[in-house]
Amino acid sequence: MDNPAVYIAGRFASRVRLRAMRERVRALGFVCASSWMDEQDGDYPVPRQRSLDGAHRDIAEIAVADLFVLDTLDESITGGREVEFGLYLSPLIDKPIVLIGPVRNIFHELAQWRCRDWSDGLEVLTDLRAKLFA
Repeated sequence: MDNPAVYIAGRFASRVRLRAMRERVRALGFVCASSWMDEQDGDYPVPRQRSLDGAHRDIAEIAVADLFVLDTLDESITGGREVEFGLYLSPLIDKPIVLIGPVRNIFHELAQWRCRDWSDGLEVLTDLRAKLFA
């Protein structure tokens, strides 16, 4: 597989930190959209139409992902990343999942790879790129 797609889910407030990780994931040879982290406006609540547009965009990006990375390093009370995770799980549970950060609920246990931080996560992604997506 030439350019496997990865979706990175995380806390919206962590988007600046995650942009840097997305660039490192791209440097490993992955296509990485996760365009939610390009949002500049952090106002909440988000106007309804913008929320709908963002939700549909995220669903489309998740649907084409070959690999899902869930960043749980920062606690979140909004639940968006958990919904994204559930969407990825719904069609086929055995698709690859990398958890970066602590297990925060029972569904996080479904991740085949668990990493304490992004340093470990990037090593796992490098290995996965070579083994699963070569």
